[in-house]
Amino acid sequence: MVSGRWRPHAWASRVGTRRELTLDDGTRMSSWHLAGAVGPPSVLVHGIGAAGPTQVPLALQLAHHGPVHVPDLPGFGSSTASPGGADPAALADSLAAWATAHDIGPAVYLGVSAGCEVVLHLLADHPHLADRAVLQGPTVQPGARTRRSQLGRLLLDAPLEHPGLVALQLRELARRGPRPFLRAAPHFLGDRPEAVASRVAHPVLVVRGGHDPLVAGAWARRLAALLPHGACTELPRAPHALMYSRPRELAALAVGFAGTALPRGPSPRGAGAGAHGSATARGASGTSSRESSPTGSPCSTTSTRATSWFRM
Repeated sequence: MVSGRWRPHAWASRVGTRRELTLDDGTRMSSWHLAGAVGPPSVLVHGIGAAGPTQVPLALQLAHHGPVHVPDLPGFGSSTASPGGADPAALADSLAAWATAHDIGPAVYLGVSAGCEVVLHLLADHPHLADRAVLQGPTVQPGARTRRSQLGRLLLDAPLEHPGLVALQLRELARRGPRPFLRAAPHFLGDRPEAVASRVAHPVLVVRGGHDPLVAGAWARRLAALLPHGACTELPRAPHALMYSRPRELAALAVGFAGTALPRGPSPRGAGAGAHGSATARGASGTSSRESSPTGSPCSTTSTRATSWFRM
């Protein structure tokens, strides 16, 4: 199905291994693998305008509890663009092919920002690959699905983020230019996570930073409420990119959530379609829907002190 070879990567050579695989459609996907402790595997999915290296602080924390896999999505980082396109559903199909090639069994998928849209499609269209998921800072919320709105929110968030993350993003921009982001942005802005959520049978935890200008608390609550087995929590005084600014606390939440026995009801309609059902999934996510104001019950608030029981 794939061809590949193991090679170390500059930023992870001492703690992990880099691998490149060529999928059946010709897409070359690069990923970093950290063996970690014995435990459930985690797959970290970055957003657009970013790549795998932005997930390293979180990966190093999660490795205390199980193997960690960090792919560069097609068109980002060291991966080539997919002929299937740059929309979230197509990227989820590529991610599913990559996970199958690596023989990664049911894993905990942790999406960051726009990566949450990819993870939602993977849960809906390839449910056998996931055990549950954590959506950290899920985009894009209703009422903000324009380039102008997102740019303004990113500018508000930048001063709140760790300087190391900003440096990584600028380096990625200098290396590949703005084309990958510009190619993917219209598809992610046009995606409707709320239309996909009802087709997800897995337990899903939605996490946002208390000072995140890209993800309002009302939107996080609404998305969690739309998920059949959704939950929501918030890290106070935290920005958008928790995987870099607050990796220890985010990892504690993910590990604690992975260890909980949450209900798994029957698969919602459309779940379990697999790769052959991806076209239907794209149609479902692309249908127009009325974007009302997000509503729902408040997220629980998690403090630094409260995460100590997760034994990080």
